[in-house]
Amino acid sequence: STVYTSNAVTLSGTGFSAGTVTLSGDSSSQMEINTSGTWITGSASVVTGDTVKVRVTSSSSNSTAVTATLTVGDISDSYSVTTASGGGGGGGGGGGGDEP
Repeated sequence: STVYTSNAVTLSGTGFSAGTVTLSGDSSSQMEINTSGTWITGSASVVTGDTVKVRVTSSSSNSTAVTATLTVGDISDSYSVTTASGGGGGGGGGGGGDEP
């Protein structure tokens, strides 16, 4: 299991001045507002110009996605990390030589 962090997203847009950002998804999901160094869950108040990052901890199982979803007003976006599929089995040994 590894912690993965998204790039920062700056909140802005026509008609947006303030609101609540809500984090949902996997139980490992956390968000950071304005590079505060404090990672939180749940929701927080935000204003135009605030930045938000999300982090999740990857699964210890193969081929498993872990997703965090941020919602501000009626806009949502997800950050997802998927572990690689399991590796194939090892190759077989070489054949033995013929006996004389």
